[in-house]
Amino acid sequence: MLPKCFTAEATVPEEFITVHRPEDARLTVTGTGRFLTKYSRVDLRHIWSQAATEALPRVLESQMSGLRHGLSLLLEPGPNLICSGAEVEVDGIGLHPGSRKEAYQRLTGPGTWATMSLTVEDWCEYGVALQGVEPRFLPHGLAIQPPLKPMRQLRRLLRTIHGMADRQDPVAFEHPQAVHSMETAIIRAACACFAGQGISKTRSAIVNHASIMRRFANLVEANAETPLYLPDVCVKLAVSVRTLRQCCQDYYGIGPKRYLLLRRLHLAHRALLVANDASAQVTAIATQYGFWELGRFSVAYRHIFGESPRTTLQRRVDPDGTLLPRLYGAPTWLSKTQAPRHHALHPQ
Repeated sequence: MLPKCFTAEATVPEEFITVHRPEDARLTVTGTGRFLTKYSRVDLRHIWSQAATEALPRVLESQMSGLRHGLSLLLEPGPNLICSGAEVEVDGIGLHPGSRKEAYQRLTGPGTWATMSLTVEDWCEYGVALQGVEPRFLPHGLAIQPPLKPMRQLRRLLRTIHGMADRQDPVAFEHPQAVHSMETAIIRAACACFAGQGISKTRSAIVNHASIMRRFANLVEANAETPLYLPDVCVKLAVSVRTLRQCCQDYYGIGPKRYLLLRRLHLAHRALLVANDASAQVTAIATQYGFWELGRFSVAYRHIFGESPRTTLQRRVDPDGTLLPRLYGAPTWLSKTQAPRHHALHPQ
């Protein structure tokens, strides 16, 4: 099986979601400024890996398939990652157990990160073979502090393979033995990171918080195109504002009121991007998502997206109304045919 890899650059959140795996993830930008993400993906025989350099803090919510366990780590020193409420420092690893239905990854500032995953069976087989014990992916998701040497080796190896993808360097990916050696080294380093499996400190309520956030995510998903408001949400979840605020601070780094406001702004932003410019009105779209003070809406919108709602409405989109990623093109060693610039490649 030949490696699959590509790179992309996203200038709006919708472009990033188009290339990110899984494709049904939700992204909420929590900071202000220009959105810019440089993304790469490398899929080997066993390992799936993706990496990105991002300019803004954000929250990424993904659905887990149940078939793979995943890891998150920082490739460069910078603001910490928060994985499902657990803080991941520069030499730490966030766990994404396949047994969870969802995974949360929060970037607290500009940073460069990577993920890798193996099937549940691969983790078991390689863990036992290399370390004599199966790595523990706890169902509520935690961060671990691995031994420093394998952690730094894992970071270096993931940085290397994504660097080759960025450069579209065919040499290492052309030869099956080179790919096998590369993958073996990464798996060996990843399994060694679980030696001793020192678990980072977490709040005693993390399991309960995970349950609340799962119900919160399901509520948001069930109302994908509908504005939600804090009092209604608390009633439907049967939790207090204080409890929901603590959960959102752990998972998102912001309170629920701010999160729901950002969500409505992003819904409005997407509607403006794909609207028919000949007939759409900013006022109609703003009020559709609960913004009845249009002056305040415009100020908040510009603060988040760096442009006025009218400017977004006038931006050109593809004829079918979809936003496609700016791909640099599939590396020629992956396919007999060069992929179009705007062709999104997703693994089968």
